[in-house]
Amino acid sequence: MYTWDHKSSQSIWSGLRVLPIMNDEIQMFKALIVVHKILQEGHPIVLREAQAQINWLDTCARMSGNTPRNYGQLIQAYVSFIPVSYTHLTLPTILLV
Repeated sequence: MYTWDHKSSQSIWSGLRVLPIMNDEIQMFKALIVVHKILQEGHPIVLREAQAQINWLDTCARMSGNTPRNYGQLIQAYVSFIPVSYTHLTLPTILLV
């Protein structure tokens, strides 16, 4: 995976911010799936770098309010799930410190 090769996810976050995914709810949902996959399988530094992206995730949830294809509730639920899932993943790191 890219994050293991480069030991960073900054370029991925930058790319997601530049893409016009906020205009299309399906693209936004797919981007959230990619984010979740990167958090699960990416380099450990990704978890630390993702903590700075919580505002972007919240923006995704807010922008998906009433969507024509009814992905809004699904996106909001997924956004609320992602921080919980990666907080769980960082727990062993916190215990080791």
